[in-house]
Amino acid sequence: MDGEDGEDGEPRVMELEPVEPKLFLWLHEGAPRRVVEAVLAAAR
Repeated sequence: MDGEDGEDGEPRVMELEPVEPKLFLWLHEGAPRRVVEAVLAAAR
């Protein structure tokens, strides 16, 4: 979640990302396959 202070000094939400768009899948061999398998298993 990204935010900033509003004009009244209260915090304001600027952006909410329920899923991190950059999953760093290139860091571990086989990660893309495991993510797909996990999503498919959760969808069943």
